[in-house]
Amino acid sequence: MWTTAPSQYLRARAAKLAERVPSLRSLAEPIAEGIAVPGMESLLPALVDEVVPLISFFPDSTTVIVVGPDRVRARAESLRLTNQEFLAAAWQSVGDGGDIPIDLSMSDFVDFDQFRADVARREYFTMSALDSGQEARIASASIPSFVGDPDGAVAYTGERLTSGGVVVIGNGGAEYDVRGYVTALDLETGKLRWRWHVVPRDPAKGPQERPEMEAALKTWDPNSRWDIGGGGTPWDAINYDAETGLVIIGTGNGGPYATSKRSPSGGDNLYLGSVVALDPKTGAMKWHYQETPGDNWDFTSTAPMILTHMKVDGEDRPVILHAPKNGFLYVIDRRSGKLLRANPIARINWAKGIDRTTGRPILDPAAADYTQGPRIVFPGTPGARNWFPAAYSPKTGLYYGAVLDMGNLIFMTPGQKPLKARALNNDAALIFTTDVADALATLPPPMAAEIKALPAFAEAVRQPATTEMRAIDPLTGKTVWSAPLAGWQDRSGVLVTDSGITPAQVDMVREAGVRLIVA
Repeated sequence: MWTTAPSQYLRARAAKLAERVPSLRSLAEPIAEGIAVPGMESLLPALVDEVVPLISFFPDSTTVIVVGPDRVRARAESLRLTNQEFLAAAWQSVGDGGDIPIDLSMSDFVDFDQFRADVARREYFTMSALDSGQEARIASASIPSFVGDPDGAVAYTGERLTSGGVVVIGNGGAEYDVRGYVTALDLETGKLRWRWHVVPRDPAKGPQERPEMEAALKTWDPNSRWDIGGGGTPWDAINYDAETGLVIIGTGNGGPYATSKRSPSGGDNLYLGSVVALDPKTGAMKWHYQETPGDNWDFTSTAPMILTHMKVDGEDRPVILHAPKNGFLYVIDRRSGKLLRANPIARINWAKGIDRTTGRPILDPAAADYTQGPRIVFPGTPGARNWFPAAYSPKTGLYYGAVLDMGNLIFMTPGQKPLKARALNNDAALIFTTDVADALATLPPPMAAEIKALPAFAEAVRQPATTEMRAIDPLTGKTVWSAPLAGWQDRSGVLVTDSGITPAQVDMVREAGVRLIVA
């Protein structure tokens, strides 16, 4: 089994990419020195001559905004604008039916003179490039229809998926002011084929776009914070299941975090924190399973999925193995969305378990409802698992993945807050359990005393966090073996092989900065 060391991996990929695109050479040095370059993971996929116009809009932050060569009208003056000024100019251009000018707001890392020269030669790179050939035709896609609502802080940071004649991509930004969605563009023309929203829109704006959104509306308070968007952004897990012909996505967290702020009367808030199957031709929903109803804790279901076959209850089934942020490992029938198994793989106190009959979590409000006061919740918002790929071996029947066992203190101030356009609207404060004991002295004494009295505080002090590579039985959740990793941010992707490796391969892997764990 191979696991990548993230910093070494990024360093190697950045260096290789810099060889191919001279304008990226200035990015390689900060990566090599261990300096975090925002969005770097998204900049690394292989380049092609024409690229899909993916756009990231995060005001007042380091942002990359690049569109394909056939859709660009580069203006050197746009490079001298501040990020806010550029955004205003970009959206003005879109509103006028024009192209989006290039902006590269990475002034600490990029030589703008070199970049202008690259623009003159029409040498571009993008946040996520299509691989080759037919897919590259998406470069001619309509920017306004692809981006959707320009009023929110939408970001496109995930991988795209091709299936059924379309390329499908989700979006991010649930903590900001975004209503999540996935978009399908025609592979041949780049035209918008369909869009599927994760959560309903404000009913005052008229009927919902799809029947499943009308059904979802019933699970939201009529007076929900529609102005904030609701979140649910599907920013990572998008899969095509060739056996069922379905596109299967994982949806994101709610915004604001607390259900009481987002949908005051409660409700499941469909389709937050869910696994959803869509028809790639029309975008119609075929089934869904909600892993975290009424998400209250930033528990996205966007972690990568594994589509495989397993014998469950005596029957060979096509299944999804999915371990989202919320701490459970799910086995789901990918034909119907039926829950087959759900077992904890880390400390969990937001729920006491999963009811196998209903598929719903058995909530523990006393432990995790921070609307009643500060709570230490396990797992924390970084998730028991997150975007780091896992692996499954049919030979061993085990699921392999990095698991973070850490919680966080979470609390909020009372009352609704006004919308902050294109800015954070999560309306909650977080302190990880690695820091919570030290942080008590900085909090008001009555609040510190309340936190210290929580049962979870003693647990946080006993074991603030562990990060391990684990081999897990997906039918029971039991860890068969584990190996420690280097800190809570060290959560690598995993590759398992069936044939074993030679000593020469071991040396090669180590030289490439990849860790090897013999399973």
